[in-house]
Amino acid sequence: MMRKITQYGFWVAVVLWVAAPSHAQIGIFTQSQDIGDVGAAGSAKLENDEYIIEGSGADIWGTADGFHFLYKEMTGAFTIKGKVYAEVGGGDATWTKAGLMVRDNLTPGSPFGFAMIRSSGQDFAPQWRNTQGAEADWGGDATLVGGIDGTGVQEGNVEVERVGTTLNFYYVNLETGQRVLHLTHVVPGLQDPVYVGLAVTSHNNGQISTGYFQNVVLQEYPWSASRIVPVQSYSLGQSIQGITVRVDVREGQTVANLTVKETLPADLAVSNVNATAGNFTMANGVITWTLSNVTGSASLTYDLQAPTRTSYGNINFTGEATDGTLTVPMASSVPLRRFNIYETFSYPLEQAGTALANLQQQGGFGWASGWANSGALSPNALDTKILEAGLVQNQPAEYNPGGFSVRVTGSADNGVGRKFEPVSTGELWVSFVFLDEGPAADHWAGLTLFASNGSESSFVGKPYNADKAGIGNLPGGDSLTQANYTVANHYLVRYVLNSGSGQNDSVYLWINPDESDRMDTYDAGGPNNDEISDIAEIRLRRGSGSGSAYFDNIWISSDPALPPAGAGRVDLTFNDPNRDPNLPVWDVISVDQYDDGITGQPGFGHDIGNNYYLIVAGYLYYNAAGTAFVANGLPPDRMSGLNGHILGPYNNAFEELGLKNSIKFNNAAAQRGPFTFNVVPPGQYSELRAAMTVGNGYGVLKCTLHYQDGTSEQTEIHADDWFRDPGDATWMWDDVTLLINGMDRLDGSSLFADANDPAVNEHAAPVNPDKVLVSVTLELDLEKSQNGGAVAFNLYDIWCYPAGEPTAVDDWSLF
Repeated sequence: MMRKITQYGFWVAVVLWVAAPSHAQIGIFTQSQDIGDVGAAGSAKLENDEYIIEGSGADIWGTADGFHFLYKEMTGAFTIKGKVYAEVGGGDATWTKAGLMVRDNLTPGSPFGFAMIRSSGQDFAPQWRNTQGAEADWGGDATLVGGIDGTGVQEGNVEVERVGTTLNFYYVNLETGQRVLHLTHVVPGLQDPVYVGLAVTSHNNGQISTGYFQNVVLQEYPWSASRIVPVQSYSLGQSIQGITVRVDVREGQTVANLTVKETLPADLAVSNVNATAGNFTMANGVITWTLSNVTGSASLTYDLQAPTRTSYGNINFTGEATDGTLTVPMASSVPLRRFNIYETFSYPLEQAGTALANLQQQGGFGWASGWANSGALSPNALDTKILEAGLVQNQPAEYNPGGFSVRVTGSADNGVGRKFEPVSTGELWVSFVFLDEGPAADHWAGLTLFASNGSESSFVGKPYNADKAGIGNLPGGDSLTQANYTVANHYLVRYVLNSGSGQNDSVYLWINPDESDRMDTYDAGGPNNDEISDIAEIRLRRGSGSGSAYFDNIWISSDPALPPAGAGRVDLTFNDPNRDPNLPVWDVISVDQYDDGITGQPGFGHDIGNNYYLIVAGYLYYNAAGTAFVANGLPPDRMSGLNGHILGPYNNAFEELGLKNSIKFNNAAAQRGPFTFNVVPPGQYSELRAAMTVGNGYGVLKCTLHYQDGTSEQTEIHADDWFRDPGDATWMWDDVTLLINGMDRLDGSSLFADANDPAVNEHAAPVNPDKVLVSVTLELDLEKSQNGGAVAFNLYDIWCYPAGEPTAVDDWSLF
């Protein structure tokens, strides 16, 4: 069967140099051939019910394999089992490999699962490659099971079971005779049809090793079972709808009885359980679904209420299906979605007074197209008024890369609104800058939350007839602070939403928080003071009075924004000789010098070799004369304390401009690295997280983690090409999350839609949680990056996620 490979939405021809297959039937298999770069031709034969495979090749590992393969093409669910022995011959005495393989295609970089028996002790371990061209992986030394040299009991009796993209690896315990499920792994790249068979590599290219395979059985299952979870990650309190457990019976067959047991994640509410056939019961956290005389397909669906606390961790699903003879386990996991990217009204290269209707054309990131006037009395525009505050250093307009705020003038009861998916449980943090210039008694202005049913709650800003800033519309009356609302201040609000009605939710407000503020202190509001059915819209409103209200830097996150829950920053202040040493730099992101890499005009760009950085007082900016300024606008993470991605200001108004505020790694002497960055503060962390785009192919950064005890560890941060979409066959990394999806689709005229809105990737690298992390060294990996490292790797944000109890962040706020 001809396999297809797509890239960038177009059909492309792929030429692969592989040995011509042998089409002679060999036992239960149909063909054999060398795969990849092999220095000596392999062979396959069947003698006295024993398969003998000779193979060369450097390895079944890395991003491209070299080995000999005897195989059969198959679809659906099946198992292959047998007894395997690896004979070294001229190969590597430790890493000659022989085993049972399931492979997506016959190219060297194909996804695969491999029940490997290696020559050192004839021990067994599962290996795999998740997606086309990705790095192969395994469970490490801890997953090795000893062989026939006395170190173990399984004697090469192994099995691989394939159900959809799930592979179950088994061995036989000779002491008990029992079949042991050793490891379950999902290989997303395994799509029907697949190739199943026997594989041998010598690990010494040009030399031959031999694999001996006895008692080989290849069994097609008359049926298969799978679970489909319609989300890749979850948000706190989210309703995950349409989780599906499905059974499929092969055409022309009938299964007399099937029993499926779905063990539900602990402590999470389940609703709307339905089945297309058979009967189900639910008791003690298990759904038991029974079916009789099954043909074709049947499914059971249910909805699940996600956790409301971050400490819950991954949602883990387990279950199994059985017909009394065959049992198929099912396992899957959904991680917590911890990152949040939201709009900030800091639009570059625009004029004050521009109408709100043009926001989408002016640029902005994330929310620009979603804001709309909520009624007739909504005069709104972009303005620079808020920049007159002492929060930032106001610079001349010609040097200003951003900083315009939304102005709401006069009476605008309905204001300007932005709707989003309703949130009814969990926590939301809202951060924004606000001032109003109207009289104290007879007007109000601020940010209001609206529910999906249209009800209003938790007004924050200048309440009606109040002379101070605070929270309005509370059941017990307004809760005020001592802050002057006529001055631009930073408002940080925490909403704690309880599920269901009849109990009040909690609203907390901090104004101009600093490092002394914690989750148990607040300026106004408090616990159990409002009834919020859900949050589905934000509106910026103003009522009955002359003058205007101004809003800027509006951010929302489900991540806690105050210590002790704050994460650590990676301080990007490496040895740049051009940076003024008198300017303090404490932030997680960089900006470039004024010279745009495409147009050569003043403005932010990421041109070769000129990386500069955000500083505490605002954006560090260089004008056309090369003089350093602190530009208009606030670094949003420093302003809010939110621990997430900082990807602004961003402009897509002009096609020649692209993403800004990045450190760019290139295969050039000044930009390869290595560059070392401090962690602020040093602490115990579980992950190093990053947001980035890569042009000209996928890219990898070598990442060295330096610990306080003097030790270090090697890992990597990687991202895919910004043109690619996870649904494409060419998606490189299965552990990369797509944050913003722009350059991934065609607009109907063979051009990419939103050409100035590239895909931004997120990746997390593990950190030893038992050690104190003090610094990180990053360097472009020329071997693992595509095109020999000739990529444009733009790193926008990098930070550390706490291990165990979160690490308090010193001096986390702007002030």
